[in-house]
Amino acid sequence: PASAAGVTSEAPGAEAAAGVAAAPEPKPKPKPVASPQRSPVNDLKAAHKLVQRSKHAFGSTALCLSGGAAMGNYHFGIVKALFEGDCLPDIISGTSAGAVVGAFVCTRSDDELRRDLCREVLLQRLTCFNKSWGECLAHFVRKGALFGQGDWLACIKWWTFDTMTFEEAYQKTGRVLNITLSVANRQSPPILVNHITAPNVVVGSAVLASAAVPGFINPMRLRIKGEDGVVRVHDNAELYFDGSITQDIPIAGLAETFNCRFFLTSQCNPHVVPFFFSSKGAVGQPSRWSRYDVDESWRGGFLLSVLEAYLKVDMQSKMAFLKIIEAAPGVTGTVMTQDFEGSVTIVPRVAFEDFFKLMSDPSPRDMDRYLQRGQVAAWGKIALLKHHYKLARRLEECLSELEAQ
Repeated sequence: PASAAGVTSEAPGAEAAAGVAAAPEPKPKPKPVASPQRSPVNDLKAAHKLVQRSKHAFGSTALCLSGGAAMGNYHFGIVKALFEGDCLPDIISGTSAGAVVGAFVCTRSDDELRRDLCREVLLQRLTCFNKSWGECLAHFVRKGALFGQGDWLACIKWWTFDTMTFEEAYQKTGRVLNITLSVANRQSPPILVNHITAPNVVVGSAVLASAAVPGFINPMRLRIKGEDGVVRVHDNAELYFDGSITQDIPIAGLAETFNCRFFLTSQCNPHVVPFFFSSKGAVGQPSRWSRYDVDESWRGGFLLSVLEAYLKVDMQSKMAFLKIIEAAPGVTGTVMTQDFEGSVTIVPRVAFEDFFKLMSDPSPRDMDRYLQRGQVAAWGKIALLKHHYKLARRLEECLSELEAQ
């Protein structure tokens, strides 16, 4: 017998009964799941969606022309440089003096713009301040404003092709004209008129309303062209005045209406230009106090640069405080505390005499200065703008190719 021989046989599970754990059986490895095959159609859809989102995020580009009275003539030089450099945006906004230049550009084809954007033609048409101060004062006594609406409407017809509307201007040139207006009712926010919000409004009436500085031109109502071609004025319509008083650069309106993300601003306001300074020099205006190190090249020296910056920032902060407590005199609270900059801001190098010629027609010498300095200021930004437009065009090309496929 096996037991007698000293050999024992144990039934299955005897090791467990004896307290010895049995080795666990190995688990089967999971089978790899085959990934779904990507088709070329799915790849094209994903690429199209990516480029479409990228284009939307990149946004559109807008040119914003500020006010500035006669100093707004610098806009002509800036627009001329952008046009000749193939960097003129299709979306243009103008306020006050900038509205005149914006309407001039957006109501003309490229050929007409090349013909009219020159010194000789502009000098013949810039005649809105041709009356003597005696006549202006007499008109102020009678009407409460230095200049009459009828006289300026007659002057503005050439700039806006007579009674052309916003819709007609867009259909003719493909450029989008936007004009900022302030509402006489103080409870209402400023408005932005264009071919979407006011297609039948006569451009000339909107330009004049945007330039209606209190005391110079009385607030006015917009004129509307009917289907029969007759221009009418609604007596119960709102009164509008100078747009630069409440919103010189309409960044929010342009972003909301046209998905603008890049704003090229031409700033010529006499009360704003002195606040634009670069303590370490700028393009075409290098610091003469350079120590061969850009970080130490303070214009005029460190102490004078700090003093200049302190005075300007302190003045702006005080005006903002007066606006908050509603103690700012007149319209200075809104005029001095707006945001006057864009993504890129072009500020021409103005002459000291320009501050004494804000209400006068330009002489040939003045016109040469406006065009030359405006072009110089714009050409300093051309290289940057070309790179920006190159990206925008590449996105357009990619999207067109994907849609074609």
